[in-house]
Amino acid sequence: MKKQFEKFKNIISESFEINEFLKITLSKRKNSLDDLKNVYIREIIIRKQRMLSFTFRYERRDEVKNFFLQEAWVQIENLLGNQFENADAFTSQNHYLYASSNDSLKISEINEKSDVSISKSHDKEKVRLINPVNNKYLNGLGISSLTGEIIKDKNAKWKQINRYIEIFAHLIKPLSLPSSLKISDMGCGKGYLTFALFDYLKQSGFAPSMTGVESRQDLIDFCNQLSDNSGMDGLQFVKSTIMDYDCKNLDILIALHACDTATDDAIFKGIFADAKVIITAPCCHKQVRKNMQNPDKLLPILKHGILKERMAETLTDTLRSLVLEGFGYEANVIEFISPEHTGKNLMITAIKQRETQWEKYLGKIDALMLEFGIMNFYLLDLVKKRFSSKETS
Repeated sequence: MKKQFEKFKNIISESFEINEFLKITLSKRKNSLDDLKNVYIREIIIRKQRMLSFTFRYERRDEVKNFFLQEAWVQIENLLGNQFENADAFTSQNHYLYASSNDSLKISEINEKSDVSISKSHDKEKVRLINPVNNKYLNGLGISSLTGEIIKDKNAKWKQINRYIEIFAHLIKPLSLPSSLKISDMGCGKGYLTFALFDYLKQSGFAPSMTGVESRQDLIDFCNQLSDNSGMDGLQFVKSTIMDYDCKNLDILIALHACDTATDDAIFKGIFADAKVIITAPCCHKQVRKNMQNPDKLLPILKHGILKERMAETLTDTLRSLVLEGFGYEANVIEFISPEHTGKNLMITAIKQRETQWEKYLGKIDALMLEFGIMNFYLLDLVKKRFSSKETS
């Protein structure tokens, strides 16, 4: 064991025990094998138990894991040994810089004017990107009172809203997008997430033109009235199906929990509207499930209905990602909502990064479909029909 690391570990552990610990940041990557940029560690209190919360900061997402003190040091030692050079630790008294490359430890006093304090609470004091105080649309949607108190049975929806905004903010941060963003939110329903995103973009300095698309007239009327009452110029709602809606020159297309092939309709519309960003949260993967055959080598697994259903969901979203990649998008599948709220908890994010390489990816799509005996894939059929109509026009 490295001598200075042991000293560093003992000092910081003692500061934790006497409530002087503030935070640790692991930085200076040793290699670029993955996109993990740094790790931020702070104390939190969960159910009256003190823990260390690790925020793993990747290029396009954050992951949070919580550990008790002894478990945390196992993680820190492993990360310093394999991925990072430096550990910056702050207590209320001192700043400690440990360098794993030469097992050195530097100690300096904290300037009295420095502000390195940090909250230890977990959920209740979490900084939110959406302010619920005097928020007319959250009040109109029944999420909060005008004083900012979240309605008790709407806590899950409130967490979903904030998780969505966090993902979106992280996704677009590195992108060069125009201030006058043009956005379509397909199958927006009652508009919980639509209103929140419009609010966030306005607060972030954008001047978005945003349209919520929904097929139910009563929801369209409700949302347009709430938008007017909330002073949200630039946000409108229109009655249409996804496929019938005419969207051109979009910057961002969104479709959250559009049922079954409606997600494919949205992806198709986003691709051919040349959207820079496409965000979908798929739901009800029925089409592939009905057409999928069990490969002999997977029969022991897929003979179970629940496992076959999950495999169909995985296949569907993999095929969707491949289609997006074929059209020059960088596609990622991430967790959107905690599985404790719904099993339909995945999100596909896609950012236009390169020219179309359709033929290259078509081979991958065909091979995967052949493996599972899938004769038709709805999104692929839409794309082929589009190409066919272009050739004959």
